[in-house]
Amino acid sequence: MAPAACLRLAIACALFAGTASARAQAVIIYGGYGGRALVVTDRPAPGLRVITGLHGRLPPSRMRMRYAAEVRNAAASQGLDPLLVHAVIGAESGYDPRAVSAKGAAGLMQLMPETARRYGVADRFAVDQNLDAGTRYLRDLLAHFAGNRRLALAAYNAGEDAVARAGFRVPPIPETQDYVERVERRYRALAHAARQ
Repeated sequence: MAPAACLRLAIACALFAGTASARAQAVIIYGGYGGRALVVTDRPAPGLRVITGLHGRLPPSRMRMRYAAEVRNAAASQGLDPLLVHAVIGAESGYDPRAVSAKGAAGLMQLMPETARRYGVADRFAVDQNLDAGTRYLRDLLAHFAGNRRLALAAYNAGEDAVARAGFRVPPIPETQDYVERVERRYRALAHAARQ
């Protein structure tokens, strides 16, 4: 069987196993190409390469594909590059629509409660509402900072006031500086892949 077909079969089995047994704590798929077997288990196996993570989560590229249409539509409605939206989602939630940060941000684009209220979101975990508000917020930040993507991303992470207090530069906050660099790296990588 071809490697891609093996991987699809293993993922399908893992996802079925994860839903079929209430006792299953996690599903991990190990394996590789070149004739190496795929192993589906609910226990960590030292020395094997993880293909998917806990709870049957798909690799980031497959998670991107899962929400590709929704992201494309939300980005288009706000005049945004969908690759930028994907880069933000990857950095914010890793494509987990149920993600909640320590600070209370929630959903794919990690909306804070006040941002959700500002954009009329009733359910921050609803993918359509989260993407709509998150892309509108990102569009507004880009407009506010005259198209400066780095400042818009810094404001998405730390707030507009933090960017203003920093003299309209990326604030000297390690988390925010790291965030801006992570999103920029993701965006460049996605743009490079799209050109191939």
